[in-house]
Amino acid sequence: MDVTLTISTSNVPDECEDRRVRTSASVAGAITYGMADTLGKQEHLSIADMLVSPFRGHEAEVLVGMFDGHSMAGGGSKIAKYLHENFRMTFEEELKKLSPKDSGPTDALRRSFLSLNKDMAAAATRSIDVREQRMNSVHRGSTVAQVLNQDDINSGGVATILYLNNYDLFVANVGDAQALLIQTNAQWKWLTRKHDPANEPRERERIREAGGYVSRQGKLNDVLEVSRAFGYFQMMPCVIAAPHTIQINLNDSDELIILASREFWEHVTPDLAIDVARSEKNDLMIASQRLRDLAMAYGAKDKMMVMVLGISDLRKRNNNRFRGTSLSMAKEFGQEDNQIFPSSRKTRRKGETLVGDSRLARLDEPEAPVGDVAIVFTDIKNSTALWEILPIAMRSSIQIHNELFRRQLRLIGGYEVKTEGDAFMVSFPTVTSALLWCFSCQSHLLECSWPTEILDTVHCQERLDSDGNTIYRGLSVRMGIHWGRPVCEPDPITRRMDYFGPMVNRAARISAVADGGQISVSSDYISELQRTMEAYTEDDRRSSVDSQDTVNDDPRATSVRKELAMLSSQGFDVQPLGERKLKGLENPESIYLIYPHSLAGRLSVSPLGDKAAEGESAEGAVDPGTLGKESELKENLKTDDVWLLWDLALRLEMLCSCLENPE
Repeated sequence: MDVTLTISTSNVPDECEDRRVRTSASVAGAITYGMADTLGKQEHLSIADMLVSPFRGHEAEVLVGMFDGHSMAGGGSKIAKYLHENFRMTFEEELKKLSPKDSGPTDALRRSFLSLNKDMAAAATRSIDVREQRMNSVHRGSTVAQVLNQDDINSGGVATILYLNNYDLFVANVGDAQALLIQTNAQWKWLTRKHDPANEPRERERIREAGGYVSRQGKLNDVLEVSRAFGYFQMMPCVIAAPHTIQINLNDSDELIILASREFWEHVTPDLAIDVARSEKNDLMIASQRLRDLAMAYGAKDKMMVMVLGISDLRKRNNNRFRGTSLSMAKEFGQEDNQIFPSSRKTRRKGETLVGDSRLARLDEPEAPVGDVAIVFTDIKNSTALWEILPIAMRSSIQIHNELFRRQLRLIGGYEVKTEGDAFMVSFPTVTSALLWCFSCQSHLLECSWPTEILDTVHCQERLDSDGNTIYRGLSVRMGIHWGRPVCEPDPITRRMDYFGPMVNRAARISAVADGGQISVSSDYISELQRTMEAYTEDDRRSSVDSQDTVNDDPRATSVRKELAMLSSQGFDVQPLGERKLKGLENPESIYLIYPHSLAGRLSVSPLGDKAAEGESAEGAVDPGTLGKESELKENLKTDDVWLLWDLALRLEMLCSCLENPE
């Protein structure tokens, strides 16, 4: 990559199914990228990458692909080479054929997959003379296309395609080459679906209807480890080339895309891949090489390819826009640079004790904020009942819960004050960082790999909203946020910053108002959030009017702008709950619920329960083991049942008195 040729271009070797020649730059239009691969234990090349920019002559269009084929005994994969040579022209033709009734590029991608698989089947089952081969090459726009023959009828391959048109990203894949989208707050989501016949019930049903089966080893017909792929014509129709497709609109929070073959994802977790890629995001070539070497260090020995695409510069800074004067945010708050939370990072001092799992050591711990801070208390709902029923599963679940919360703290810039059981007390220097952490944790809790026993309980089972979106899954955590100025003093034993005073007590009481999965906030927090939004909106409007670019060198301001941009990308709303009388506080407190748009269905599915029966610790922190059951008893207990219990109690009392006095 980025090769400067010192010889005549006529001496550059031609590509074939066993050779990949790269001389292109690592910048493709508006995106940067890097790639790294290895043959592993194999002697022949069987993975091919594709990056076309500009695509169809348009600078805003980029086509990226990865083709992983079954290597033949005498050479590389002709399937992968065929797809690499012909996909571009096939996709261009399908785009031209689109009609207003079609779903745009998504339909074109699907038809391209099916058309290429049909062409390969025809090429593998008939002999083609030299003239037909030349015509096929001209038709497909390739001068070196390898025509398949009878020897390739038992081989096949998988593919993942990314088509970027301005800010619209279209993805299609068959098989197990996976693409992962990384956002600036270290959130992530899969862009592809792994077509595993053992783990997808719908695929197993389709395979049975086609006359196939899935073996105990999880393989299709005890041979193939994927249910959808190119080729493998002897197993059709059990194996099909119909791809999984998805369309998303990239926004300010989207930063990187990692596209890698199966061998990589079998040895590297998404969280680890994200940390490594983001640590080298200024040089994606080094990032891809580090990811490849990391997988090899974890035991990867087979062929592997890793591509890292930088998409953070696609969108330029936009004006701040909010929905009127309310606190609901639209998804149009801009970003300014690619550096995340510069004010919340510090260099770890030698010998300093780190809180949490040792795997967090690669992330620096933020400094403890002082002065005006946001205090957040969290608590797992129904944790005591779950510990009683499933102690072993809860041990694993608590570890997942704690690792998630601590990881997000270091990524966003929060300070872990202390924990009590499964309850967290954390602090943040800004109202925006506190809210971003709560949103991030609530979203990631739905995606954690919870033990099956936990998901089978009534407290943690998956629940959907009216639109079919998952809004509850796994442990349900209540959160409460308050803004103010506590007493800040280091603990003499742990030497970590601790917070005291009425402000902390009020924060603990506010968190007790929330139900599982909800975020309750105080009126002081809402006022500070409103002030922050108005101040930065006015600053951006003023800077946009100025003829010269204004640069704010204040790290705190840069951090707040970043946080507001990420909050705006997901949107949020505020719902007042009215005044609530909190335990130990003389005057009622105005409480609000705040939630991201993606979890708005929680209000209708799980209304607030009566928290009067909730216990709290003496220091103001919520007791993590308390359960609120008073409202449930009021709803289910009938008057006739009470009288029956009273009559039964009298009979038991008379019986006991007779036993004590036999005379």
